[in-house]
Amino acid sequence: MPVLGLIENMSGFVCPTCGGLHAIFKSGGEKTASHWNIPFLGRLPLDPGVVTAGDAGQAIDSLTNHTKEECSIL
Repeated sequence: MPVLGLIENMSGFVCPTCGGLHAIFKSGGEKTASHWNIPFLGRLPLDPGVVTAGDAGQAIDSLTNHTKEECSIL
């Protein structure tokens, strides 16, 4: 199966209180993509707003800026 690229999941945590992006895991998506010679497609942070928006049937525009920025290249 051809691999289109790599997306780094859980690249950070978007705090529901302050909206800040916190690095709670080490980042390795770009390094892994480079090692396997595949395109790095972007990062998806843990954002509690994704659940809220999905349950309400809302678009990504309702999410925090960090999540929108990370998903904008996907």
